[in-house]
Amino acid sequence: MKKKLITAIPAILLFIAVLFTIEKRYELSFMFQKAFTVNPKEAVLSESDKIEDVRYFMDTILEYTPCIDYYAENMGYDLKKNYDYYVECIKNTNNNEDFFSVIEMISDDIPSCHTSIVCYEYDSVFSSGHYNAEKICGSKDAYAYSMYWDSVCDSNRDILVDASSFRYVDGAYLAYNPAIFGGKGGLIELVGIDGIVIDEYVKNPMVTGEYCYDSCNDKIYRYSLRMNNSVGKRVEAEFRKADGMLFTADVYIQTKDASLDRGTYIKGNHELLDAEEHSAVSIDFEGINEIYNGEAGYICEDTNNSVSYIWIANFSNLDGEALRDGICRLNPDNPVIVDLRMNSGGRTEYLSEYVLSPLLKDDIRVDMDFRSVSLIRNAFSESHWNEKRKFEKTVINSTDEYIYGRRYFHVDGTADTDRKIYVIIDNTSYSASDTAAYVLQRYGNGILVGSETAGEGMCDITYVFKMPNSGIIFKVNGSESLYSESNCTAPDIYINQSAESFVKFRQCLAPDTNILNYPYKLCWDNVLIETLEIIKEKETAEE
Repeated sequence: MKKKLITAIPAILLFIAVLFTIEKRYELSFMFQKAFTVNPKEAVLSESDKIEDVRYFMDTILEYTPCIDYYAENMGYDLKKNYDYYVECIKNTNNNEDFFSVIEMISDDIPSCHTSIVCYEYDSVFSSGHYNAEKICGSKDAYAYSMYWDSVCDSNRDILVDASSFRYVDGAYLAYNPAIFGGKGGLIELVGIDGIVIDEYVKNPMVTGEYCYDSCNDKIYRYSLRMNNSVGKRVEAEFRKADGMLFTADVYIQTKDASLDRGTYIKGNHELLDAEEHSAVSIDFEGINEIYNGEAGYICEDTNNSVSYIWIANFSNLDGEALRDGICRLNPDNPVIVDLRMNSGGRTEYLSEYVLSPLLKDDIRVDMDFRSVSLIRNAFSESHWNEKRKFEKTVINSTDEYIYGRRYFHVDGTADTDRKIYVIIDNTSYSASDTAAYVLQRYGNGILVGSETAGEGMCDITYVFKMPNSGIIFKVNGSESLYSESNCTAPDIYINQSAESFVKFRQCLAPDTNILNYPYKLCWDNVLIETLEIIKEKETAEE
């Protein structure tokens, strides 16, 4: 046995040497964690531990988020005002699952798509884009705790059975065949809760869901309201069917302290919800020349309307070259529709090389001003920043309170013509897609159509912290964009999705079709259809 062990030593040493050789590129500490951490470490928390954690959590967010006051004044997210309420929610938690649920729900009140709880498999948090992540997440202990909270997160999700999201659509909260009613009933509108009209109820600080502003209807709204049949706060909700019939049902709505009330579903009024019959939708492909349909999105020529169409799924996939080649094959004389809805963002390198370069004729330098917090001031001198970003640089001017800076990247324009570009946006366009909208509007011939983006085009100033007792890791976008009003990009022409479009989108097309592809959108997407009408009007006026 001893001889075998001695014989194995050179191989072990060789293995370790190889690992150390690639340390800089692959972050050796995390490889060891994933290889040798077997059992997650459970967090045993007292009430004082939980209170200390939530206070640390809130104090960190309030201190290092420059636009925290803006959120309160303009978007209804008054985290300072709700501070004591959050602490009381934590006091009432009975176990770690409840504790995690409340922390997760408080995080819904931070209007930042780049701010969230980090679970262990999210390798992106370990990238150099999160400046202090290596220091915070570099221990096996942190990794083990993250694994534990990830399992708690999964178990918390499992209990949300028969959940339905009532999405805000042009002034109303709608669901189509909601699961809480057995997937029946067609279009259902949520009218009120516990005798309070829904537009007033959503202003309650207990309500979760992204808070937004609808310029067309001039009202504050939640992007969606999550309801289910067993978990949360039991309420009497009033609903309206498509034929105008009103009915009530006892359901559960997810709130900040939703995990604390787990009763039993009382009634559903299923007898009121007869399933509606819908005829199959006929899709006409005549005149639609598909150029690309893959991981990166969809590209086609619409010869009927003399326009080119591009939908981009995200800016972080592995099919960028194919996307760029498809854009290059488009008719250079046609106006182009660039659809940035349901775009999950990604890297500006990808945006520049594979999307902006083939769309724009001239070379440009894109400048974006921002302000951030002094917490991460020293991070910009670290060498890994330059290694990761080949053509992005940051110029920093420090002050006592904030860092003011300018981030920029270059675009090598290769298009033959300065064609008109119509960019469709809404609150599913965020991060790099918000940046794309801004660039096409400011530097190209871009006309923005739709509704406000979700913002956060300037998102590279992400930092990470760990709660002292639970070990939960949280990443925060501590920067504020200064290049567009209200940290989002507004359209030049406002068009909201209609309720009719919402219904058609959710009606049953063939299960093997992709209703996000252009020919299918022509059957349900009122924003796209109205954009085509706008293009026709503008082209006719210029002839």
